[in-house]
Amino acid sequence: MKRMLFMLLAMMAMKLCAQTIITDTPEGTRKSYNRVGKTYNTNTGKIEGISSKFMDVVYGDDGKTVYIQNPISGFMTNTWIKGTIDGNTITVPTGQTVYYMQEYNASFKIFIMEKVSDDPVDFAVDETTSNFTYTIDGKDLKLNGTNSDGSVILGVAAEIPEQGSAWGGTGDFDVTCTEVEEKPVAIPEGLATTDYKMTGDGSAPVSGIVKVARDGNDVYFQGIYTMYPEGTIKGTIDSNGLVTFKKGQFMGTVLIFQTYLVGSSNAVTPEDDDAPLTDVVFEYDAANDRYTLKTTSLIFNDNPDELSLLDYYNSCVLSNETSGIRDAQKSSAAKVTYYDLSGQRVSSPAKGFVIRKTENTDGSVTTSKLLVK
Repeated sequence: MKRMLFMLLAMMAMKLCAQTIITDTPEGTRKSYNRVGKTYNTNTGKIEGISSKFMDVVYGDDGKTVYIQNPISGFMTNTWIKGTIDGNTITVPTGQTVYYMQEYNASFKIFIMEKVSDDPVDFAVDETTSNFTYTIDGKDLKLNGTNSDGSVILGVAAEIPEQGSAWGGTGDFDVTCTEVEEKPVAIPEGLATTDYKMTGDGSAPVSGIVKVARDGNDVYFQGIYTMYPEGTIKGTIDSNGLVTFKKGQFMGTVLIFQTYLVGSSNAVTPEDDDAPLTDVVFEYDAANDRYTLKTTSLIFNDNPDELSLLDYYNSCVLSNETSGIRDAQKSSAAKVTYYDLSGQRVSSPAKGFVIRKTENTDGSVTTSKLLVK
């Protein structure tokens, strides 16, 4: 029963204790990593491949200090833990707090944990281990100290004074993280842009301003993803006015997700697990100075090669209309917040269904349900 209580607490809204948790990005050289390995699903307790792949590491300017953001894929808090680097080994003390629930006085901490039960699956803190390590091998970080069969994991435990600790329901093992070297698409410096009004529909009504730039046959759209105004995609226009944006373009990191542009010949929905991926095509109408989406679905994806849906548009039009631009600016998104299905606010969308609430600058509010995979 105590384990179930802690699992329920872990799913509820949590308040950070700024005095003991590192919330601000540390100083140093920041690198992003793709994480591959296995994890325990928080909801089912079953082993599955890691889907929350993104992990950041800051290497301190002193050459000795290292900070790791989101060390466990199933517990993405966007907070940091601190370690040291010596040669090709990163050493991180266990017991560091990544979340705190003030109303329950519960601290969620990172530990090496050992399996103590198979039915139901349960883990306990390995009291003999005071740290865990990564081995640096070129661009890779290899997590040490876990077992490939999942009997020993890097997990999260919830601690309440005078009640002890219990497994938080998730943990990773057999993990390798590879440095992300690709850079986001960007508009070339000095290239002039024009504001276009964007309208359309998808997971929610689409409204905003997109900056469009042309350089010969190259076409750039900046702000096409309303959640990420800096995000840019690059296409090529042909003699028929068709602008093709190659699938798999890296747009950058949105919240905790690496975001790629892809298209699909299917009209995707949040429930879809698979869909054929294609390039994204817009048609340019020179007479009306308008770009219209021709691909069935424009997708913002957490994977360049297979469907891992973050958001999508099933229709999208960019119009160079001065009055329309003013209207779109008035109703552009001012604040976006996320909630779990129980109505509790969460700091960022984790795996599963979440509710997205968008409060626009004109006072209007829209909500939509998203499935984060």
